[in-house]
Amino acid sequence: MIIGILLFLNFPFYTPLLLPILIGIAIVYLGVYYLFGGKARSFLGALGIVFLITFGYFNASKVEAGFRENHFSKITYFQFYSADIVGLVEEKPNSWKTIVQVKGVFQDRKYIPVQGKVLLYLDKLTVPKPEYGESILIKGQPVLIEGPKNPFQFDYKKYLSNQGIYFQQYLRDTSLVNISSKTDWSLNSFAFKINSYSDSIFTKYIPNKTELGVTNAMVLGLRDDIDNELMAAYSAAGAIHVLSVSGLHVGVIYIILVWVFGRIKKVESGGKWFFLLIILSILWLYAAVTGFSSPVLRSTFMFSLILIAQTIDKQENSYNTVAISSFVLLVYDPFMLTNIGFMLSYLAVFGMIQIQPLLNPLVVIDKRKSKLHWLTDRLWKVTTVAIAAQIATLPITIYYFHQFPNYFLLANPIVILLSSIVLIGGLVFLLIALILSWFNLSLIISGLGLLLQFFVKALNATVIFTESLPGAISKFLNFSIVEMLILYFLLFCILALIHTKKYGWVQLGTFSAALLIGLSIANFLDVLHQKIICLHAVPKTTAISVINGRRVQLMGEESFISSNKNIQFNFANFWASKGVVDTNKISLPVTSSIQIWKGQTFLFLNDRIKEGEKLNVDFLVIRNKKLQYFKNIKNRIAFKYLIIDGSLSNYYTNRFQQEAAQDGVLAYSLMKNGALIL
Repeated sequence: MIIGILLFLNFPFYTPLLLPILIGIAIVYLGVYYLFGGKARSFLGALGIVFLITFGYFNASKVEAGFRENHFSKITYFQFYSADIVGLVEEKPNSWKTIVQVKGVFQDRKYIPVQGKVLLYLDKLTVPKPEYGESILIKGQPVLIEGPKNPFQFDYKKYLSNQGIYFQQYLRDTSLVNISSKTDWSLNSFAFKINSYSDSIFTKYIPNKTELGVTNAMVLGLRDDIDNELMAAYSAAGAIHVLSVSGLHVGVIYIILVWVFGRIKKVESGGKWFFLLIILSILWLYAAVTGFSSPVLRSTFMFSLILIAQTIDKQENSYNTVAISSFVLLVYDPFMLTNIGFMLSYLAVFGMIQIQPLLNPLVVIDKRKSKLHWLTDRLWKVTTVAIAAQIATLPITIYYFHQFPNYFLLANPIVILLSSIVLIGGLVFLLIALILSWFNLSLIISGLGLLLQFFVKALNATVIFTESLPGAISKFLNFSIVEMLILYFLLFCILALIHTKKYGWVQLGTFSAALLIGLSIANFLDVLHQKIICLHAVPKTTAISVINGRRVQLMGEESFISSNKNIQFNFANFWASKGVVDTNKISLPVTSSIQIWKGQTFLFLNDRIKEGEKLNVDFLVIRNKKLQYFKNIKNRIAFKYLIIDGSLSNYYTNRFQQEAAQDGVLAYSLMKNGALIL
């Protein structure tokens, strides 16, 4: 089925014949099975595979059809549209962010029912925080979400399109005509209300904003309040996964619940069924607390299958359990396959199932000798789980994130211990706070909140210390998709060799390793003598990368290039793809400046040209909106190429381009046309 989804993603083709073809394959399958039975096993197996591939393709095309049939974008113009808030409302620095489902548009007083989703930003200063399920009437039309403007930048447009979201709109109170609450009950509305209530409890009783942000992220999946520096520290320590509610969190809760309620299973009359009911209820309640976060849904569903199999005395197969959970989720949403969280989650689970049992026997500890031996055995098992998950996810992690935390083994045992305490403590705190609030015992709740905050501080301190160690993180690592696939094939060969002991896997593995080394050497020689200049498309500022071999100089405004978040988002992937290992930052002067690169002259114009001054350059880059009129420069500067950088707004860019066009000059806009690479 995954093959079918991938085929559609790369070769989309829409035809109403897919459903009849599926039905036809099913009829042929049933007919052959009825007539020949076991004699046609090979044919039936091949036909079953064809059916699943076709079904994967059909299901993906059916989900994608939401943009083609009855979508609001098919209507050229409308004055208003009505929509329901169907996403969790996130708090951003200047706005509320959520997703709405469009119900209909108003065109010249005529109401037209339509469908489609819109990413909505509401101005915090003029619009109160909306709630899930509210109906809103909006003036104006959403605009298409733009793709990335810089090379190798994260494609947010593609990420949203896989969720069926192609448009966005920013609203102020003048655009929000009406907002009204809906009374319809739904499972999602119930989950979001629990999530919102839990957030209000943590906000009230955890006074420090830093610890509040981490608690909300770990327990509720809300990462709005975590500052960029702390997020970078967790990433450098290899602990970023604890800030996203995931399978790790569900696993910790599952282990604690089995330990607490395990004796119930031994009760003869219905004990195992009562145990099943308790565990499933608590696991799915936690899924509701997180607002039915996708990673938690995946893990909760997987653990539910394991529990049900154990209860009905079926021998559960780890691979089948993982496979059926992913199968059901991909039937529900085939584009979940493109979600990096989905991929990392299942790869990590595969590593734990397949690789961890191979690592565990390398160090044998008799845990019965003493408590210290028992603790050491636990520590070793936690370590092997971390190593196994890291091995399984390493190629795809480097492909997407271009970095590796070198001290993840050092931090991992402490991080897992403290994060487990925070997770379980946070959930228990919410329950106790709910009970004690009925008796107005807010002083006790505040004390418990400070205790929870202490453990979060200890977790943050561990992560920050790990980040401060020399060489904590390897940056600008790069795998092409071909290299990533070869590395996974090499891993497969090693595992197959361990299990089968067949020499053929040695040959295949050696060939894969040689091919990977050859590609790495070729790439190294290619980048060793490269000379590249890239004028980046960044809103409201100027940024230029000058790459010489494996070294890059980033030129830009001091306030922008000093931010690690800005660099990581806009440039890091591009630099990694070019094999960069060394970086240097240079602040551009606030006045106009001239830079020379490979004999080409670049004038970054930031102020008016003096009377009588005459300049001759190859590239003229406009940096200041005060230079909005082309006539101010055309007689004073001779140039070959005219570029408008991101510091000018769309309004001034359009005005400048129009005036330049009247003189037959093409002004290249970085924000409209994307970064310029020479």
